[in-house]
Amino acid sequence: MLQQTDKQVSTSTALSIAGYKAAANLILFSTLLIVFGVARTNLYDAVPTAAMGGTSMIFPPAVLLASGVCLCAMGFAGLVTGFFHLSLNIRHPTFTLIMLVLEGVLGWFVFLSQNIAYHAFVADKNSSTSLQKGLVMTGMFGSAALGIAALGGQFYFSLQLYRVHSQGEAAVYDRNYIRPRVVLYSFLVIMKASCEIAMGVVVDQKFMGVPSSGPSTATSASITQSVSQIMAGMTQSYSAPSTSSSSSDMSTSGPGGGSNTNPLVQPPFMSYKYKFLIADGCITLVVGLYGLAVGLAGLSKQSLYFAIVATASLIMQLGLYDLAQIAYSPMASSSSPVDANAALRQTTLGVLLAPLTVALMYMPMYLVAEMDSDEDRQMDLPQNEPHNSQSIVFPTSTEN
Repeated sequence: MLQQTDKQVSTSTALSIAGYKAAANLILFSTLLIVFGVARTNLYDAVPTAAMGGTSMIFPPAVLLASGVCLCAMGFAGLVTGFFHLSLNIRHPTFTLIMLVLEGVLGWFVFLSQNIAYHAFVADKNSSTSLQKGLVMTGMFGSAALGIAALGGQFYFSLQLYRVHSQGEAAVYDRNYIRPRVVLYSFLVIMKASCEIAMGVVVDQKFMGVPSSGPSTATSASITQSVSQIMAGMTQSYSAPSTSSSSSDMSTSGPGGGSNTNPLVQPPFMSYKYKFLIADGCITLVVGLYGLAVGLAGLSKQSLYFAIVATASLIMQLGLYDLAQIAYSPMASSSSPVDANAALRQTTLGVLLAPLTVALMYMPMYLVAEMDSDEDRQMDLPQNEPHNSQSIVFPTSTEN
């Protein structure tokens, strides 16, 4: 009887902890999405109404504006659900399910529009060379990795919170449930890192050492023109000077007057300092491979070491990349009002990248820690308990 009671107390405690963790992490990811959504919305809410439909060469800004609004709505829905559980003790499964469905529907729209459709549009309409298309697709895969981590992370914790409210013990995940998700999110880290390294190496080989006509010394007007559209819908400049019908193409005059892709901005990556881009990719790749090994091999007692490595990598990414890259923008030191406006828009890239980077690095870190927590929880359960028994079994006597 005492063993049965111990199990019930242990299960109840684990369920309570799982609920609080899910609510707290849901609030975290919802806040990240709100920051991301507000920054994205600000990029397009000043676009003239007549230009919202886009053109044959410009992806419709209305879709990207709607994407930003949806991110804000998703963040607000998750924030309310998490606060209701954590602070107000309101735990209604129907309400949580409605918020979960809302986040899922809006999340798919955001992902398909800004991570897939926009890149496909730019690759088809604004890329005239194989190098351009390759850089665009590299940005698409990196953007997809970041987007899945941020959107999928919020949905993961929303789903767990719904299970806490409706199914009880089903919300306490074990190692068998967590391990594939460690592999998934570690693979996303590897995908993002690989895209960074590939883009940094290609840009370094193709554009470093370019003569004075290359991108490194391009005129203020040509730089502004070349970044009139920033990949992944980060920015579209409608005031940039246009000298031809192909002005929306991200290209500048290379050696011999040829058309080369301007490598300065290929979001979600910035490549003003190519060594930073490659270094950031290598650091991130180490974390992804470590997490992949933990998930595939089911390694135990790795949460502390993985958290140290992942946190160090996150600090380096934010410091060397999200913060330092913008300082090397050619428009940052320009006195031109047009360049100043474009530079201000480009600084939003750092605001957009920061929450995505935090989400990408946090998910495998959290899941690896949960694997260890489940192992510790199993060790704390009574060892001699008949797990399938719901009552006390008395031995029968053979004496007459």
